Amino acid sequence: MVQAEYLRFSGWLAYTWSRSLWQFPGERQQPSPFDRPHQIDLSLRYRLTKRKSFYANWVYQSGRPIYLPVAQAATLDWAGQPDGLSDPSVPTLPTYRVYAVKAQRTPAYHRLDLGYQVKRRNRDAYWRMGIYNVYNRVNVVAVSVRGGAYSFNADQGRWTRIRDPEVRGTGFLPILPYVGYKWEF
Repeated sequence: MVQAEYLRFSGWLAYTWSRSLWQFPGERQQPSPFDRPHQIDLSLRYRLTKRKSFYANWVYQSGRPIYLPVAQAATLDWAGQPDGLSDPSVPTLPTYRVYAVKAQRTPAYHRLDLGYQVKRRNRDAYWRMGIYNVYNRVNVVAVSVRGGAYSFNADQGRWTRIRDPEVRGTGFLPILPYVGYKWEF
């Protein structure tokens, strides 16, 4: 971490490199869902007066590992038999997902926050107002996989995939204004 102060400006820059790996018996190491190797935090503040200041914070984190399905297999029903065995004319639709051993990563997470702070006279209390995620980036926090489309080929007696599964990222908290009051005692 590096800190600096010059006239009315102050700020700091921090970089963290860390790994979080899983290793199951007899398997090779692989990234855990919490593995984010790179993180950068930058914080700047400009003091207008002794009581008023502007600030900006920028956060960057590597994407987190995700394991996407690479194959599908038939599921078992409650009796322990593959689906469709009770009626041989009904073919089994693949529904169980087999996940990849090698992880892929979500896109990197980053955002810029801007704010303004006013200290109350003769008190250790502050009013804060600002905006989270100023450039309105949709940072992926969850990934969902929707199954592909299948068609049953009666001549071959099996299901054929006609459309690949769709991978979708879900974002959280787009641009968000805030107002807060901080009281120290």
